[in-house]
Order: sequence, then structure tokens, then C-alpha cells
Amino acid sequence: MFKAKILLIGPSESGKTVLANFLSDTTENVGGEYSPTQGVRILEFESQNQGSGDKSTCDVELWDCAGDFKFESCWPALMKDSNGVVIVFNPDVPSHLREMETWHSMFISSQGLQDGQCLLIAHHKPGSGDSDERLPLAAHLSRLPLIHSNLEDEPEEVRQAFHNYLGNIVTTLSESREREEILVANPAVAHSQTPMIDSASVCSRSGLLAPYRCPVCQLVLGVSRPTAPTDGNQMGYHVEELGKHVSTFVQVSEIKCCLLACDSKFLA
Repeated sequence: MFKAKILLIGPSESGKTVLANFLSDTTENVGGEYSPTQGVRILEFESQNQGSGDKSTCDVELWDCAGDFKFESCWPALMKDSNGVVIVFNPDVPSHLREMETWHSMFISSQGLQDGQCLLIAHHKPGSGDSDERLPLAAHLSRLPLIHSNLEDEPEEVRQAFHNYLGNIVTTLSESREREEILVANPAVAHSQTPMIDSASVCSRSGLLAPYRCPVCQLVLGVSRPTAPTDGNQMGYHVEELGKHVSTFVQVSEIKCCLLACDSKFLA
């Protein structure tokens, strides 16, 4: 059995909590006045793997994350060990569409997630307009799976689409487990598949280095905010190999990453 941690994120008042309760079959009274989520709500349920011949199940943790940016300092902790991200937004609210880039950058790009690990849900409130209209999304957002949610008219279609998405997550977890088993059985495989990432793949954006995922072991290399400056004009950055808790200081200029047998090292 697999266990999947899915983050449900997006702007405030986009309908995340309503969707989370529906998808997890949680019988919680969310009617009446709007009550914003404080920090995060964690909902646990089982889902049958779509297309699985043995009818196995997946334990799902659905993290209903607050959309208020006052909780931004908590988001790195929420992202730890997550397997997928679902962005919920109201397509009828222009500010929600403008925020999409920010949510994608902070939760998807920062973790190096594959397209199949992500899902966009355009959540329509009862009585809203056409749910099939084309949305003005950036190219990298348009590549992600998108479903229109209308729990009043087509609730089961939304549920089925979400379960299909969970099937993609389970496939990713299964492939990752198979790679780990191969590497344990034959460590030489890792040495024979040594990928190189040149310095152009490492960029500085808003004081952050763009993290990416090791193609051998799927370890995410994450980079924190700038630490104390070093001598000269360069700025020191604290680099963490998540999961291994290995850290080192590197410089911004001319950084190359050499992945050797899953022992990821930064070489200046």
C-alpha cells in the first residue's frame, strides 16, 4: 500500500475547504459564514488505485492549506515529503488568476514536481457562469491537468477526476520505489547513469536558487534564502539535500551539479 501526501493550495476563498471535505467524505459543517483556514487542516482517507488490477488502496493525506500569505513562513514545512500539489482557484475572480504564477513558483517549481503530480481545479461557485470557458493561463500552467469543479451540478465527475489524479501519484510513487529497489540490488546502475546539469540550469530568482530533482534517486535539492554575505560581491547560500540533511555553503557564480551514484554534490 502506498501513502500519498497531497497539498491543496490556492488563494483565500477559492473553495479549498469545501473541496477537501467533499473529496475526503468529511462530514464537517462548512456552511454559513466564511471561516478561513488557519494554517492547515489534514484530512486522511483511503482511495482505491485507479486501474489497479489487485484493487489495492492508497492512504491519502489531504493537506488543506490556508491561502493567506501571513502563513508563508509555514509553507516550507508543509511541503516536506509531499507527493503532489493541487491548486484551487475561482476562475471568476481576476486576482486568483494573477496569483497562479506565485502558487506555481512557491509549491511546484520549488519542489521540482512533474506535471503528472500536479492538478489545477477551477472551482465554480453555485450560479456562476460557463464552466468550460478557456482560461488565460501561462504556458507552463497550461501544461498541467485542469478540471472544472461544480459540486452542485457534476459532483461525481469531480470526484472521478481527482481519483484519476491520485492514480498518477501512485504511478509516480511506484516508479520511484522500483528505481530504489534496482539501485539497492545493483549500485553500478547509478554510476552508469551519471547525469550532468550545467550552470545554466541553476538560476537565481528573487534571492533563491531554483531547486530541482535528482533524476536518479528523485531527491529534491532545495535552496534556502540567502545567509550572511561572503567576502567580495558574492552571496553565500545554504543548500540542503532534503531527506539526507546534508548541507554546505556554495557561491552563486558558476555552480555546477554533478550527481554521482545518488550522492549529489555541488561543485563551484
